[in-house]
Amino acid sequence: MNATTSTPKIPSVYILDDDQFYLEYMKEIIYNYSSSIKTQTFCSKNEMMNNIGEKPDVIILDYNLGIENSNRITAHSVISDIENEYPDQYIVLISGESNAALLEEYKRYRNLDFIVKSPNVSQDIVSLLNKRIKVVH
Repeated sequence: MNATTSTPKIPSVYILDDDQFYLEYMKEIIYNYSSSIKTQTFCSKNEMMNNIGEKPDVIILDYNLGIENSNRITAHSVISDIENEYPDQYIVLISGESNAALLEEYKRYRNLDFIVKSPNVSQDIVSLLNKRIKVVH
């Protein structure tokens, strides 16, 4: 018999944010959590969607994404597009806002967690990564 061994999948995280500083900050949080996680950052919804076929373990998405190709990009539109193509994709939505209406709006998504930008955001990200990704520290 010929036994085959499969290479374990390298855990991966995508980060979509129009703020380059915050992209780097999120990437640093993930790197400090585990340098074995492949982290890709995107400033553009289209760029991320063109790469999503690689099926990252986690997508971290900023709530306020700004304007792309003269169109206002909303977190809702990105999440809907992801959910249509990859209904099991896990998403972490990050926002500086924490009002009840906003939280209620996103409760209907089954694979989504919501984090408020706060002094504890790095601990919140690490806590969610611990639940979703198995890594060797």
